[in-house]
Amino acid sequence: MAAECHMQRKMRLFGFGMPEQGFFGIDISENKEQMAGLVASIHVLEGEPDEEKLEEELKNLVQENWEFRVRRVDKFDFIASFPDKGPLETYAKLNSLEMPIYRFRVKIEKTSVDPKASAELQSVWVKIFNIPEKAREKIIVKEVASLVGKPVTVDELSLIKDGPVRVQVCCVVILLASGGWWKYFSSKLDMN
Repeated sequence: MAAECHMQRKMRLFGFGMPEQGFFGIDISENKEQMAGLVASIHVLEGEPDEEKLEEELKNLVQENWEFRVRRVDKFDFIASFPDKGPLETYAKLNSLEMPIYRFRVKIEKTSVDPKASAELQSVWVKIFNIPEKAREKIIVKEVASLVGKPVTVDELSLIKDGPVRVQVCCVVILLASGGWWKYFSSKLDMN
């Protein structure tokens, strides 16, 4: 007899209700302890390194024959994979570290971000307005919220109160530049 697989994995589309915010998602169980101990977030405090220079610095400081797979996340932020927990934990305890070859100063922290991920979803709360009384159920509200992102939790108190229902979702956060300031915008959904 063949073993039965009791786990069902479905790929779903989220965020398709907002222009350029759609993404596919699938729930995968992962061993977070393994991943969290070996990935570093590197914030540059002084200097202007690129991925190659930072890779060279890490090889010089940590392990010469290891591929750190340094990847730029933002102008001054990078992600890198470390060979083991020891050096990462040591450097994470420091307020800053001056790299000896190119002389830029960095802050290294442990992170659980997947170094191969192309982007990281952000958790935000959205309000869904004008939900009919008969549709104020968790499962229905989560389906509506999937227009914005992957539903995490429904504020159960807002389900029984009059007014909008609050839902926490993971989504691609919309950033708009305005006068040099970056603003995060949450979404409003109206069922009318």
